[in-house]
Amino acid sequence: MPPGALTTKQTRTSPSPAPPYTPSLSTSSLSGTLAEKIRAASTAGFPSLEIFEPDLLSSPLSLSQVRALCEENGIKITLYQPFRDLEGTGDLARQMKRLEGKLGLMRELGCDTILVCANATAEARNDFDEWVGELRQAAELAHEYGCRIAYEALAWSTHVNHWRQSWEVAKAVNHPAFGICLDTFHIYALDDNVDDLARLVPAEKIFYVQYADAPRLKIDVIQWARHHRLFPYQGAFPIEDFARQLVKVGYEGPWSLEIFNDGFRASPPVGVARDGMRGLLMLMESTKKDSKVLPPMPEVRGVEFVEFAADNAAAPKLAATFAALGFAPSMTHKTKSVSAFAPAGVGAEEGRKTKLLINTEPESFAQNWFHNRGCGPCAIAIRVSSVTAVIDRAAALGYEIVRQEKVGEGEARLTAVLAPDGSLVYFVDEECGFWKEDFDGALIEEEERDAGVSLDHLAHAVSPVALPAHTTFYRSLLGCTPSSTVHELTDPYGTTKSSAFVGGVGDCLRFPINISDARGTLTGRIAEAGGGVHHIALSVRDIFAYVDEVRARGSETQQTMLLGVPSHYYEDLAMKFDLAPAFVQKLRESQVMYDRDAEGEYLQCFSGQFDDQGFFFEIVQRIGRYEQFGAVNAPVRTSILQERRALRKKVEKVIGAESAIVSAMGKLQLNGAAKKGRVIVVLCDDGKESVWAMFSGVLGVERKVAVISSAEDYKTAIESNHQDGTTVVYGMTWETAHVLQRDISVAKPKSVFLVNTVCADSETPQDKFVGDACDYEFYYAEGCSQNLVRRDLARFLGFVLGDSDVHKPILAKSRTNFLALTFPDVRVALQNLDILTVGADAVELRVDLLKEPVGMGEFNPIPGLEYVGSQVMALRQRTELPIVFTLRSANEGGRFPTEADKETHQYLLKALQWGCEYVDVELRLAEDVRRNISEKKGNSKVISSYHDLTGNLRWSSADTNKRYHIARQYGDIVKMIGFANTLSDNYELEYFRTAMTSTFPAWPLLAINAGQMGQLSRVLNTFFTPTTHPLLPSAAAPGQLSAAEINGALHIIGQLPARTVYSIGNGRATPLNAFYTKFFNELGLPHHYTAIDNFSDGVVQSIVRQPEFGGATLNPPILRGHGAQPSFLRSITDAAAAIGQVDAIFPVRSPERNEVAIIGDNVTWKGIRATLLLDFSVAAFTKHPAFVLAASFKDAAPIMYALKNIGCKTVYTTGFEVPKDIAAGLIEGMDVKHLTSPEDLRTAQHPRAIISALSADKSHLAQPLLRILGTHPQTLKSKVFVDLANGPRLGDPLAVAASMGWKTFGIADVSAWTTVETLALLVSQTVPYDFVRMASGRGIY
Repeated sequence: MPPGALTTKQTRTSPSPAPPYTPSLSTSSLSGTLAEKIRAASTAGFPSLEIFEPDLLSSPLSLSQVRALCEENGIKITLYQPFRDLEGTGDLARQMKRLEGKLGLMRELGCDTILVCANATAEARNDFDEWVGELRQAAELAHEYGCRIAYEALAWSTHVNHWRQSWEVAKAVNHPAFGICLDTFHIYALDDNVDDLARLVPAEKIFYVQYADAPRLKIDVIQWARHHRLFPYQGAFPIEDFARQLVKVGYEGPWSLEIFNDGFRASPPVGVARDGMRGLLMLMESTKKDSKVLPPMPEVRGVEFVEFAADNAAAPKLAATFAALGFAPSMTHKTKSVSAFAPAGVGAEEGRKTKLLINTEPESFAQNWFHNRGCGPCAIAIRVSSVTAVIDRAAALGYEIVRQEKVGEGEARLTAVLAPDGSLVYFVDEECGFWKEDFDGALIEEEERDAGVSLDHLAHAVSPVALPAHTTFYRSLLGCTPSSTVHELTDPYGTTKSSAFVGGVGDCLRFPINISDARGTLTGRIAEAGGGVHHIALSVRDIFAYVDEVRARGSETQQTMLLGVPSHYYEDLAMKFDLAPAFVQKLRESQVMYDRDAEGEYLQCFSGQFDDQGFFFEIVQRIGRYEQFGAVNAPVRTSILQERRALRKKVEKVIGAESAIVSAMGKLQLNGAAKKGRVIVVLCDDGKESVWAMFSGVLGVERKVAVISSAEDYKTAIESNHQDGTTVVYGMTWETAHVLQRDISVAKPKSVFLVNTVCADSETPQDKFVGDACDYEFYYAEGCSQNLVRRDLARFLGFVLGDSDVHKPILAKSRTNFLALTFPDVRVALQNLDILTVGADAVELRVDLLKEPVGMGEFNPIPGLEYVGSQVMALRQRTELPIVFTLRSANEGGRFPTEADKETHQYLLKALQWGCEYVDVELRLAEDVRRNISEKKGNSKVISSYHDLTGNLRWSSADTNKRYHIARQYGDIVKMIGFANTLSDNYELEYFRTAMTSTFPAWPLLAINAGQMGQLSRVLNTFFTPTTHPLLPSAAAPGQLSAAEINGALHIIGQLPARTVYSIGNGRATPLNAFYTKFFNELGLPHHYTAIDNFSDGVVQSIVRQPEFGGATLNPPILRGHGAQPSFLRSITDAAAAIGQVDAIFPVRSPERNEVAIIGDNVTWKGIRATLLLDFSVAAFTKHPAFVLAASFKDAAPIMYALKNIGCKTVYTTGFEVPKDIAAGLIEGMDVKHLTSPEDLRTAQHPRAIISALSADKSHLAQPLLRILGTHPQTLKSKVFVDLANGPRLGDPLAVAASMGWKTFGIADVSAWTTVETLALLVSQTVPYDFVRMASGRGIY
């Protein structure tokens, strides 16, 4: 069974058996702190370690702590290094004092050997006898401390730079505590050899050996040594020759790795250390044939299948691509969404041609790959002579083994190894029995002749940093050998280097590896997206016949069409090679490219990239013994592919801008109620049972809350099956929860939610067990306004139950920000919160900045959970904005103790329980912590954040790129913060932002540079820019700007042009003008507001043509169905179409086409919807009807649409009837009943809501209706009355409704919410409801 179709379990086995020599590693080889390096080396299986002195000096650990940490991890320190410039300085006394200090230090570390480098200073004296005398004294001192000196010739030492010279010195010193250290880099960097090592040097005088491989480079030797060393078998040095000579000598000390490599120091240390161990094990295996260092490598016999990850939308296009290439659908998996395709004409009994698989199985490895990297190859299967042998070898090498946990009955259980690029490599035996066991169908025989299609090679795109790991993987596990030639391939946007790994029987495995430092190249873009197989080459017997067939099959499938080749290519080809004109013409007609060498010929052609941005296919025909890959033709291919991609992007940009915005603004997004029933178990302290009724009221549950007091009650509750979508509330006390702790701790259905409640002003401490056992936790205060508590609860339940989605509207905006609060107690900010949050899309609670007072002017060093929970409660009660919960550690610019990781984990989990919409999780936290947060996030979004305020972060570095991809693993949003030292740092960041957001659009990116110089990046950042405000006590970070400052800067650089917003047709110009002016000033927006009373098609037409037109509200609205649509409207949103009214218009600009499209929308329904949900969850409206009073359908239509949007299924009407021919789309799915008499009202189900659209002079007619419902036999406890009348009323229906227990809202509330929605539509700014009420005053309504 293809493993990508399954849930997998990943295990890791340490290398075994024990190697014949002691593997050792220098801490200089790894990234991280000294403690992290020690643990990484231990994890990789190293029993020995070299301490690189700079690592020790920069570590906060004491010497005894370092030694204890090593011993705890099973590591012995076998070398301390380096000690530089001992001999030939003319100041021996000072050098001996230095040495004695180091020897004392080594004694505390438990280390007995120190590395002394030959003097490399220009001032070193050239006096052999002097050196010998000085080094003999040093050896004697070391001997007194029980230590030894290993003397090393550096390749750049002034006088002793060859190993033979160092041996001559050691012979002359002639002291038992003085020997030599041999380092392969210093030997082979000078083109030296060790052919005479066994003859010259006795084993006992070789005190230490350091291995380092490297590529052959023509650069300064010091730069070469300090930046480009590699592990064995990753470079070009003859490492095996050295090892064999060492074995011949009889050396039995540590085999150590001393590596200096920028990529290694920017990569996670455990993975790097494992690759180092793999290199040493391979080296020992090659030199100790009689010792079973590793399980033997089995025979490799070819690639059995290539698996492609896709979803249901991409799969048909992918299948069409395969079909055009001659791969016919052959088999389908018995239990999984996996289909197999085989070359046409290949019989099932042959079974040796490579198959292509499409995997669309949900919740599988393949689907995870698809969502992270898009459609493409995610796995390959390799045939071997023994699966057991190769898996044993992989385990001994420390590779991650992926075993299937879920397999169907009678299905095969395949095993895979996780490759360095994150893909899977499966191993199957020669029989490949899984095809018959797991799949239905047979390979289809076609009448067409068999074109002899087989796999020729699979090319990988990898980052330069990842190349060494891939090299080790192919060599150690698959037995491939690298080609001696590295080709430089020209791309229009940079250079790509390509080398190949070849192995297996008959060279059946060919893996060209492509790397590029340039992000714009085809290779660079794919590598930045995670890398992997991007180029699948198929070998055919007759390429010309095959191309004809491909073109015939693919004529209707654009992405399978073969690339065209420029005509001048063939003109050059005819001159380059001595080819017959007829053959050149044949190549031209088939668009086939050509190459040849002394061994044979190579014919090739290419498909386009899948969707012009992913993988592609190559068709090849090898003639003779040509073993290359047609590198000479790569520039032609890359140019054509890049041109096609650029053309596609241009077309999408031109035709997609308008439709994308219209879709985002006008698509009806029904949150609705849950499709299935839900059980809410509310837990509380004894004496706080009244909170149960509050939950029932918000959720619209009318039945009395059932109390759980026994295990039987709990079982009955959680097994309730409400298929009709009913929500049921149960109550349980903390005391009962303790009695039933075994029951509530076991798994329960997903439709059951345990919600703990905490009374913040109660003297009873919070029950930790109950809090941890529940899914969610709600804080409330009995001393607070019950309206605030109820609205907070409505918002809380709407979010945690999934009835509201706060993330989607934020994603739809082109620019968003959040306000970073810096108050030690947010309660002091509540009175100004409406002003503080104007223009903010969310508000950040900086938990690390909170200060919990403990008396006498003292504060708790870490604020307690109950204090933090109360802060979340206070904040959420006073703002409708999403909360970003942030606990910034001291290491990343905050105040929370960095070492308090346990508390950090606990607080982050609590933030999820409290229903915080966004939770900031630092990338520095352990992976299991980040994974745990991701698994338990519910409807919250995880912001995966990384901060480096040292100024060392480089946006163009491989390390930053790698951290970005690690952040994506468990984050919904990626946040990366650097520090700008120069203005150019911001330009580098913008390049990074463009590359990442275009390649991974599913992950919003917050990327800025802190500091004064980084303020430009804050202006240019488009998602969730952190902002400050003049009323805050301080900014949360250096260089932080206010929303007004950012908007001002955007205006200056032309990114925020001044617009004029109009109010057309209403008579409220004076108060609205004051409100808009205050709003624009508060946010630093360059916009203006104008009111126009004259409402005619001509007037509007002239207004919308103004270049500064920013949108308008229309009162009265334009009615659809009453004459032709106004000429100034290009189109209208779905909401406006369904309601039949346009009350707002806005422009959609397309700069590329130099035109503006005016779109019509309706915002009134959004204001009504927001008002209805102030005190109620969406669930409250699903099982009870609503009552709409209006004099006409026109007045009722926005109300009907709002009710439909929140899931109301039944609507009673009075005063009007719904014209079904006009409003079919509006009432579809709703049961609309027209009531005409009091008796109709008494016999109907009691409504949850009454919304009156009667005019002010008729609004009193709602009062009799309310009184009749007051005597209804099924009166609801929780209900809402909304009166939309504007102006002086006859009577007071709101007061009547309130006296009868209805929650009441008037036109002021609805209009305020409508204004909020209008501003979001016209100027893309978020304004708090309370600010609208405060800034405009009730008079405008």
